[in-house]
Amino acid sequence: MEQQNNKPDKLTDKAFSRLMITSVLGILVCIMCLCMTTYAWFTGNVSSGNNEIKSASECLLSVSVYKDGEEEAVANVDLENAVTRVCDEGVYTVTLTLPKESASGYLVLTVGDDAYYTDYLYRSDSTDQTLTFTLYVEAAQSVTFTARWGIYSGTCHVENNGTLTIGAIDYSAE
Repeated sequence: MEQQNNKPDKLTDKAFSRLMITSVLGILVCIMCLCMTTYAWFTGNVSSGNNEIKSASECLLSVSVYKDGEEEAVANVDLENAVTRVCDEGVYTVTLTLPKESASGYLVLTVGDDAYYTDYLYRSDSTDQTLTFTLYVEAAQSVTFTARWGIYSGTCHVENNGTLTIGAIDYSAE
């Protein structure tokens, strides 16, 4: 009777074949990732006609500050010129105007070390934008009005038709 020569596969041959299959699969996954990344790279520069970015030179924000009862403006502010005025105690009306097709903007009021920010006026292609608020000055002091372009990302101190009080006396410090 003839014996069959069935030799079991060596352990090293099985390990080698598993290693080769894993390596080939890894290489295929890497090639696939490289192809997807390359595709994303070349389609990532698709432009959209709806998103226009305007520079500061195209922001035409103007600010007028009137003391109640007076017809002449206490201050007229634009992007190029910050205005510092001594504001007497009283009530002031501040109006920000942004013409249509102008870049967005907002106003910063600085009193000493404190800065107060208004909400921003957004860009519009069809109408002029305005923001009006009432400013209460409780004691005569120097106020700097600075118009800025863009959108303020922090918490605003005053919104449209709101009120802002500056120069409040802090009785808790005494």
